[in-house]
Amino acid sequence: MLRIAFRSSILALVAACAGSAQQTRLPPHTAEKNPEAAPGQQFPPLVTRKPITQQLRSVPRIGVIDGRVVEIRADRIAIDGRSLAGDSAVMALFVGPITQITIDGHDGRLSDIRPGMDVRASYTEERSTVIADRIEARTPERR
Repeated sequence: MLRIAFRSSILALVAACAGSAQQTRLPPHTAEKNPEAAPGQQFPPLVTRKPITQQLRSVPRIGVIDGRVVEIRADRIAIDGRSLAGDSAVMALFVGPITQITIDGHDGRLSDIRPGMDVRASYTEERSTVIADRIEARTPERR
């Protein structure tokens, strides 16, 4: 007996929810505000329809470059070298207060690095700004 009463109360609750869901409608202007909504659709889509290239632009890229120091400035270093992908280029890296710098295995500063030194730098590229995370400089071997 209790089982039948429980089942009928569940069915009544489901029917009431279904009836109220059909009565609840969003204003018709809601679909006009969303250009991605299909005709008659009154809510935004769950999946964005932006091209994947636009979605990836906000994702920071991480890389490493090996090469020689070309130029040093107060807040950046220019390196002529190769990335891990094999691309050859001169890359300017901004050096911030959290950039870790080592010279011949010892802690150093940007002002201790000289043009012509061999370097390996890891960096993060976000929104066309390349920031050095770590710079390892080595004094070139004398011949």
